Amino acid sequence: MQPYFVKTEEEFNTIYHSYRMKIITAFSKCDTQTATFKQIGDMLGDHSSKVTYHGKMLIKIGLLSLDHTENIHGITAKYYRLVSENFRVQYGKDGDHVVKKKIMKHQATIVLDSLDEMIELVGDLNNDNRSIQMASNDLYLTEEERIELIEVINRFAQKKEKRANAKKVTCYSLIIDHKNEK
Repeated sequence: MQPYFVKTEEEFNTIYHSYRMKIITAFSKCDTQTATFKQIGDMLGDHSSKVTYHGKMLIKIGLLSLDHTENIHGITAKYYRLVSENFRVQYGKDGDHVVKKKIMKHQATIVLDSLDEMIELVGDLNNDNRSIQMASNDLYLTEEERIELIEVINRFAQKKEKRANAKKVTCYSLIIDHKNEK
């Protein structure tokens, strides 16, 4: 699946809205990779009208597309598919500084949320059976290798998050800061 390139502030605001991120995550967890807004609403515990409202915004920017329709008891059910689960922000050398600043703030929020989740998972710091591992590395990759790394990590995470009867024992955050160096 090719990455979706976020190019405008409108696209950024549409995708990185907290509820729309939940919709995107729900679509990515569907076994068939397609779902109706009603099915997504059921997964999220919300009415389909709320999902439809936000889903139409994702359709407008091209992140969701109609996969197929089915006639179910005389009602046409529309099944949608994510165009991509990976988002990349694209801006030129003189790119939109408002978008750049929003992206950095959003990344900081993700890191802080991950830290809160990690603290909850670690729980009692006196428990000798728990540990925290942190690493920071510089990798020198071609563009193709960078894309491959992201795909490998996403496939690994998807396999582990869909396991039945498994207990969540760890959390991870990965932020890839991509810059072209000459």
